[in-house]
Amino acid sequence: MGRGRRLALALLLVLLFLAGSIELIAPRHVRVGEEVEAVALVNGVQAPGEITVVSPAGDSTCYANGHAKFNASGAGTWLVRYSDVERRVEVENRLPAYAEPLAYGAFAFAALAIAYSFFRGRRKLLVEKRFEAGTVSIEVRNAGEDLLGVRISDPVPEDAELDLPMGARHGARESAGPDGRRCVRWHLPVLRAGERVVLAYGMRTSARVLPGAEVRASLGREVIAGSDEVRT
Repeated sequence: MGRGRRLALALLLVLLFLAGSIELIAPRHVRVGEEVEAVALVNGVQAPGEITVVSPAGDSTCYANGHAKFNASGAGTWLVRYSDVERRVEVENRLPAYAEPLAYGAFAFAALAIAYSFFRGRRKLLVEKRFEAGTVSIEVRNAGEDLLGVRISDPVPEDAELDLPMGARHGARESAGPDGRRCVRWHLPVLRAGERVVLAYGMRTSARVLPGAEVRASLGREVIAGSDEVRT
């Protein structure tokens, strides 16, 4: 290309820039590791000249012919410049689009597993209450892991006459429950895995239905179980 022709082309480009508007096209948000493409346009036509890309660390790279293609290798704000026009590209640390449904699925699965483990733990503490010939018996079976601080509470009718056993391990005491009702209570420091205990006391009452007993224990979390009501 002759010198005169080059000068004419340069003059044409100058006039184009003076008369036209510059548009810099680049994405606003991408993920780390994605490829970013930027194009400079003047009046809708790809412009000559250099596009400068500045990374969050301050490193700059120049690309010719109004076109840049680079890898967004780090999170933060990348600057894309052409002439006096600047565009910000926010690069985020997040999962690729195809992995997001997998992540949500994994989270839901984990939540279900925790809920299943919790309710399964409750079912492993089995409680059965019986009333025969003036004697209330409560059977507690631990089909799970060792339980600490086992507390058994058995509500009794207001007219009940009680005959409570005494003893170092299975001794019972009477006290008021959280709702103010009379209760017979036991406290076992530990209930081993597979262990079964039967707690009994004498009672005379005119009530036709006895409330169910409740058992609370600790295993990193509170475990609660209860028996059904019993007819006298």
